[in-house]
Amino acid sequence: MTNPFRLLVALLVLGTTATGCNATITNGGSGEDDDTEPTCDDDAFCAPDPGDDEDPPIGSEDQDPPVPGTDGIAVPYEQLGSEVVPAPAGTLLLSFGSEAAVCADPLADLPSCQPELIWRAEIPLPAELQAAGSVVDLEDLLEVGFGPFSSESIGEGDGLCSGGGGTLTGTLEVLAVDDATITIQLAGAIGLDADPNGVHVLARCP
Repeated sequence: MTNPFRLLVALLVLGTTATGCNATITNGGSGEDDDTEPTCDDDAFCAPDPGDDEDPPIGSEDQDPPVPGTDGIAVPYEQLGSEVVPAPAGTLLLSFGSEAAVCADPLADLPSCQPELIWRAEIPLPAELQAAGSVVDLEDLLEVGFGPFSSESIGEGDGLCSGGGGTLTGTLEVLAVDDATITIQLAGAIGLDADPNGVHVLARCP
């Protein structure tokens, strides 16, 4: 004959047994509804909370984010290193386009084979032209550093892409200069499939 005390103990054990992550059997597994939220007490086996913050991409903390309201940078030529043609002291490299350049790596290559056209213009600006009201034909800057240069790239599907670079022509006017930004206007620019003409606000690199 079954001992009633042992049967009672067995039922109590069944009523409190948990199995797996995010699942708890209650009421002895009778199937009755239970309002208790599923829980998981072992972080080693439980799925992460979708609301948990994810780690930033590797290397992202090493890059300066673009300054709000700007679409490019103005970096001293001296910071470009020996890999570029030297320019007179005080010359700035103005770099702007659809792909924001960053002060930490102003000469970074453009992304290639993107579905949309990616472009960048790079223009040397000597110290004597770094004042509001200055106007210069880009052809007059051909001998300054590596001169006005443009580059672009676009994907054509099936792993193919096209692009290249070359001399940029047109007229540049300096609209405003302060400690944080340089505002320029480009007009009549030729050398890109994209249209680089218009006003560009460039963040000054330290």
